[in-house]
Amino acid sequence: QDELEAAVGVPPAAAQAAASWLRSTFTVSEVLKDPHIVSHRDAVTLDVSDFSATYRLGSALQHEEAPPVMELLVTPPMPPDYCHSFSEKGEALCASKQPCRWNNTSSANGSCTGDFAGWICWPTQADAPFAWRCYEPANLSAGNQTLISGPWPQSTKRRRRGRRLDIESSQDPETSATSLSTLGFSIIPLSEGLILANMNLVNRSWQSVEVSFRQNAAYQTLTLQRADFSTLGNHALFTRMESVANLRPVDRVMVCLNAEESAFLAAASLSSEWTRNPLSAGCRCNESLGKDDLLGRPCQVLRSTSPSKTPVDFFLPRAAQTLSALQNDMGMSRASRAGGGTPLTAQAVAEFIWEDFSQNDTVNMQQAYGQLPRKAVLQGPNGKAGEGVNVDSAGEGSLDLQVITTLASGSPTTWWSVNPYTVDGFMLAYTLQVNDHPEPPLVHSISWGDAEALYPPAFVKRLDYELMKMALRGITTLIASGDNGISSTSAKCAFVPDLAGSSPWVTTVGATQPSLEAAPFCSSGEFGFLGSCEERGQVTCSTTAGAIITSSGYWSIYRSQPDYQSEAIAEYLQANECNPCRTDGSHAASEKDPWAACPHLEQQHCNLASLFRATRASPDVSAPGSHFPVMVNGSVRLFDGTSASSPAFGAMVTLLNTEQLRRGKPPLGLLNPWLYSTHKRHPEAFVDVVAGDNGATEERTCPWGFRASPGWDAATGLGVPLFDVLLAHLPAGAAAQSQHANLSSAKFSAFAVQPHSGLQISWTTFLAALTVTAGTAASSALALARLRPQISPRFRAARSPLLQ
Repeated sequence: QDELEAAVGVPPAAAQAAASWLRSTFTVSEVLKDPHIVSHRDAVTLDVSDFSATYRLGSALQHEEAPPVMELLVTPPMPPDYCHSFSEKGEALCASKQPCRWNNTSSANGSCTGDFAGWICWPTQADAPFAWRCYEPANLSAGNQTLISGPWPQSTKRRRRGRRLDIESSQDPETSATSLSTLGFSIIPLSEGLILANMNLVNRSWQSVEVSFRQNAAYQTLTLQRADFSTLGNHALFTRMESVANLRPVDRVMVCLNAEESAFLAAASLSSEWTRNPLSAGCRCNESLGKDDLLGRPCQVLRSTSPSKTPVDFFLPRAAQTLSALQNDMGMSRASRAGGGTPLTAQAVAEFIWEDFSQNDTVNMQQAYGQLPRKAVLQGPNGKAGEGVNVDSAGEGSLDLQVITTLASGSPTTWWSVNPYTVDGFMLAYTLQVNDHPEPPLVHSISWGDAEALYPPAFVKRLDYELMKMALRGITTLIASGDNGISSTSAKCAFVPDLAGSSPWVTTVGATQPSLEAAPFCSSGEFGFLGSCEERGQVTCSTTAGAIITSSGYWSIYRSQPDYQSEAIAEYLQANECNPCRTDGSHAASEKDPWAACPHLEQQHCNLASLFRATRASPDVSAPGSHFPVMVNGSVRLFDGTSASSPAFGAMVTLLNTEQLRRGKPPLGLLNPWLYSTHKRHPEAFVDVVAGDNGATEERTCPWGFRASPGWDAATGLGVPLFDVLLAHLPAGAAAQSQHANLSSAKFSAFAVQPHSGLQISWTTFLAALTVTAGTAASSALALARLRPQISPRFRAARSPLLQ
């Protein structure tokens, strides 16, 4: 503890100076509590009662002297309907001075509109000793394209990492392909079948529909009566079409509506012609006219709803990723014997922005798999009052919790949720809370994200300090890489690395999906002599391959490339003729394509080629992330996402930690040094995913992306870890201990700071993070100077703070 404080702490006098300055900027009535020193003396928080004080702080920093040891100040966003919380007179006064979005860095008195997202303030490198810049992380633009718009409390969609496919979502106009037809049919692929759904014809009179489609080069046609359809909630019709094979695309799907009996009989009379010549009969839809070429019936050509704006022309039937399938794909035949009866170590899922879940859903899913029910432990808020549990308010959280609890059955699992109005309401607030806890769970799976480019280097560096401390405590932090391919958080085709997924102190997890094209020879006729390829393998999860998300991969624009992955990345760059590659089949992407937005580096664009050998690359590994059954308010839905793969791998790490505990060894902590070294010595410990790419988002196919290839790649990392093999190659000590021998295994939980007696964080908080002063150099025993978060040397000349 003393060595850690000496390395990353600051003298108590410096902390008190920052606390005194914070207090002095507010009136007595605005302050609720004395500052609470968190995270090893190197940060202070201050609760206030008047939210508008947070807005005024930005102006104060422009004109008032701040302690020179301060390197960062973060405030919370404005709560919704903030002014309505006052009396009638107070509400009018509040509205007249209401904080609002402000992107002018020179004056807090500039014109502004919209909602206030909170301040991130840091000192500039100008000659003036107390020149500060305050920024609101609301919009991210690159060139003429707005990648992210609006402060995060309102734009929650970009942070969740899990998408469902069901009857309601398939009919969502925002996610459905446009069509000249008004019939409104859609297809939902299931295991060995397709659901034909419709929300437009519930109250209309019609006789039947004729559906034509192709699979495995064979054409089929089905006639479905109105009576064959079931009704869902009086607003949707659906029926199941059987006799299709899994993992083989179904394309050329056309639906013709027989509104009258005569049209149905005429269509039926063509069945013999269909048998003789399937191209001349059945439903032959002229999409431009919206009519059938044979009988002039209303018709519709059906395409996938994903990507939503450039949909693929096929559907992929696939089995659900049930518990047994997941255990098979991740090589977990020995999982039940891990730990030898030792109680499982604790794990947690991180949740944000009032995400909700139902304890009953969690217990019922466990019982459905024949497991003993165990409720989640609550840490923080559980949903928003009045919203209720539904797929929008609780889909993400239910997915996270049910995957990790069923795969590591019996583990004490914490639902760790952050009030969205604490500090910045997101990842920094989460890490501060974990590090301030006396004994947090050893595995944390985080299925939320944000754009790294939205945040200044000072904030990123501070976040990495907190993630580093978690690793030093023996905590494993897993981050879902993202669901939009080359863009971790935006559905636009732009390179957007993730804020937490790019940290060297976490393990970033991508997603795969099953396919018959997994082995290299399966999709090539040149290898036909080897026989048919019927084994089920894994490819990069992508909307262009039939999924509803695309697994993300990227390079950081800030963080230096850690030693543990430099060799693997060098081999990848040397072996691949294009990086990134065109998705149209040609080789290298155009020089104008690969660039990243980097607003806080005073550059319009960051060229990707310069990042490849200099910065942290993600993901590290992948896991299945497709077609997970999830119970939400008693109904089972199917979800795709790295929100599934991250908790799945998290459960595996929990089982490995339990085996470590049984052997008297410390927890695994930061996994990456061990994972990369194990991959080098024992590549059989991973399923090497070599098919697919991440050149797509949830909305569209992109012109370029990173391809899966042998070894590490920017689509799937090292591949899918196999539990049984990793179990045989567990390290003799924790990963951190193997590099820094003085981190005693007996002290892995002693790095926690005891929380203040009776501490209760209020709805608005300040964080003042302090610099490491010259007098607090790292101890030679720990060599923690090497552990400190680093900004890539490539950016040290940039006009940004703390890059020296």
